[in-house]
Amino acid sequence: MNRSHHLCLDSLFQPLYSLRVLCSHGLPEPSVKDVFQATVLAKITYSLPAWFGFCTAADRNRLDSFLRRCIKQGFWSSSNTPSISAVAEDVEDTLFNKITRCDYHILQSYLSDRLKYTIILGNAITIRF
Repeated sequence: MNRSHHLCLDSLFQPLYSLRVLCSHGLPEPSVKDVFQATVLAKITYSLPAWFGFCTAADRNRLDSFLRRCIKQGFWSSSNTPSISAVAEDVEDTLFNKITRCDYHILQSYLSDRLKYTIILGNAITIRF
C-alpha cells in the first residue's frame, strides 16, 4: 500500500473514536450519522476522483472494509453495503454532470463541441451530432 494512502486511511480512524465518544455521551443516532457524513465521508469523497485510479486492489479492499465497519457501528445507514468503487463512480458521475451542465465551468473548454457525452447507467456513451 502506498504510504500516503496508508496515512490517509489511518486519519479516518481518528474521527470514528470521536463518534463513539459522542454516542456514549448520548448524542442521538441521526446526529451521529450527520457528523459521520460531514467529516469522514466528506474526507473520503472530496478528492476521490484524483487518487482513486492509483489505488491497488488491496487499497480498495481496505477501504471497503472500513466502510463496512462504519455501517456495522451504526455511523452510516445504507440499505445495501456500497463498495468504494460504487462511491467513486457516483462522485465521478456527479463531477462530470456538473462540468457538462455548467457553461462557465473551467473544464468545459476541454469538451468537444461536436461530441456530447451522456451518462447512462454509469457508462459514457458518445453521441455524434
